[in-house]
This record gives sequence, C-alpha cells and structure tokens, in this order.
Amino acid sequence: MAQLHTVLQIAFGWTNSHLHRFSDKAGQSYGTPSRDDPDYSGRLIDERRVCVGEVFDCAGKALAYEYDFGDSWIHKITFEGRVESETATYPRESFVEAGKGVFSGKKRAAVCMGGAMCGPPEDCGGVYGYQELLELRARRAKNPNARLNAADRERLAWLGEWDADWFDLSTANTELGKVRVKKAFARKFGFEAGHEASGPRM
Repeated sequence: MAQLHTVLQIAFGWTNSHLHRFSDKAGQSYGTPSRDDPDYSGRLIDERRVCVGEVFDCAGKALAYEYDFGDSWIHKITFEGRVESETATYPRESFVEAGKGVFSGKKRAAVCMGGAMCGPPEDCGGVYGYQELLELRARRAKNPNARLNAADRERLAWLGEWDADWFDLSTANTELGKVRVKKAFARKFGFEAGHEASGPRM
C-alpha cells in the first residue's frame, strides 16, 4: 500500500510532502503512522506492512485516498480486477525504448494505461484554490494586457509554466518505471523471477 501511495504521487506530479491516508467504507484507515496524523491513536494500520492484494480483495472494492489534510485532495481508488501480464494489452510505445522493454529485469510496480490533464499544483489551496487559479489563467490568456492586482501577479508567478491540459503517457511510464516491486512482497505472493506480477490496472 505504501508503493500504491508512491505511484499516486508520481501520477499526480506531487512531492510526498504532506500526510495521506487510505480509508474504506468501514472506517479502516491505512497510512504511515505519524503523531501529526489525527488517526495516530492506533486506528491507522501501517501501510508499509500491508499488500495491495490484501486490501483490494475483490473486484469493485473502492477506497478513498486523501492527500494533504489542508488542501484535502480526495480520490476514489477502485479495483477493477486482476490482469495477467502475459496477456494484457499495454501501451507499448510508452515503455519500449530502443527495442528493449522497460519490463526487462526488475519488476515494475505500476504501468499507466492512459490519462488526461495534469495533476493540480501542490499547495494551491485545494479544490477552490485550484479553480481560482484556472480562472485567473483563463482571464490572463483572454486578455494578456489586463491589469492584475499584486496578489494575482504573485499567484501567476508562483504557478509558473504549469499547464492544466498537459499529459504525456510516455513521461508517466518513465517516472513510474522507477518504482519496483519490493522483493519481500514478491516472495510473499509467490512471484517467480522473470515474471511480472498480476495486479490492478492503474
């Protein structure tokens, strides 16, 4: 589950600089125990000791993933089903380089099958702050010569070249390729060397 958190951070372009947790409908939470986390009192199961397959144990099961308890980005993570690596249809152009598959060697923890748009900028103020940034950029694009107040100029300068519409599948899989299946978990589930682990599709 800790690796799933890492995968989600990469997918959204975030920096893992805030607290997070996974929660199910029954109120069970998974995360990295911290005294700054309101669930620290013992209700939080250490995500580093739990495998994804133990939590997502049936198709259709969903968990909430919350990142940054201030901005409160909440996502619904749904397990669609298991796939076999030998028969799955992968976006080959996004992970084959010079005729050599990125799957060669150590096992990848995740593959991105597709996506759209860029993740919200970290520390932008949550959903409402993000919406305000989009509106500010749209106004600026529509009328580049319009006068802006000091606060809006500062926000645009902070935002930089970030583009809400940007997404590149090859870049996503290049970054995800840095995350490898941990050997302890691979042994636990009986994965043999040279074979990819079956698991949820991202």
